[in-house]
Amino acid sequence: MVLDYEKILGSLPIWTQPVQISKLQGGLTNINYVIKVGKKRYVARFAPASNTFLGLERDREICNTKATTKLGIGPEYEAYFPEYNLLLLKYLSGKTCNPQLARKPQMIKRLAKTLHQLHQSNGFQGTDNPFKWIQRVIQLVKQKESWLPQDIDSLLLDLKDIQKKVGPYKNVPCHMDLMIENIIIYQNKIKIIDWEYSVNSDFRFDLAMLSYKGSFEKREDLLLLKEYGREDLFQEIQLMKAVVALREAAWSATQLAFSSIPIDYRTYAEIDFEKYRKLIQTAKENTI
Repeated sequence: MVLDYEKILGSLPIWTQPVQISKLQGGLTNINYVIKVGKKRYVARFAPASNTFLGLERDREICNTKATTKLGIGPEYEAYFPEYNLLLLKYLSGKTCNPQLARKPQMIKRLAKTLHQLHQSNGFQGTDNPFKWIQRVIQLVKQKESWLPQDIDSLLLDLKDIQKKVGPYKNVPCHMDLMIENIIIYQNKIKIIDWEYSVNSDFRFDLAMLSYKGSFEKREDLLLLKEYGREDLFQEIQLMKAVVALREAAWSATQLAFSSIPIDYRTYAEIDFEKYRKLIQTAKENTI
């Protein structure tokens, strides 16, 4: 059944006056809208059924979003309508970050402190391991007999080698989807949106994903880790960047197999698979 999203949004029982609805561009997982009610604005996020294959759960997202609101780094929860898998949040009207801005020293320092605050907090629901997550969704894609690169089994063997090298970790609250566009400068504060992938996991993944998505080079990585207070993690973060690349590729391959959203997920997957191959080769050459 195809939902009429705008009709649903306009008829929600919480409105006490007319609403203005506009489609929000961007976003590869949810179908997003901005709703204006008087002087207030909200973000409406409809989740397609394919999200279940990615292990996403609205209850967990809501709990973790509320936890980040208390920390002062996340958006405010407004309402949830389970019959539509619709999450409503208060809109953050700040400036959306971009890779160029994210690489500036002062911004790196602020991001490092924000992530350190997140990773030192508590109260998150859910636990996941990025290594197991990749293996799990790749297996789902195989069962679906959907597209995967011919060397996928070799790539997964390399992943096992990385897991051995980076060693064990402590589960802490993590965002797990640090796209640069998920970082908002709001009233001169750093806010992070889209907590649907958030779980207790490996904090090094968050640091590596920020670096990967921001196209950080060595100097940016060193500054990030210095401000975070873990300069000893440089080599591990380089390896975790490869894990990020493969997770992104596996995510796109899973969406290609199961999502009904008309996006060219295969191109996204091919780009990240190739980045993973290059990062693995670099790691082997440097014997990290």
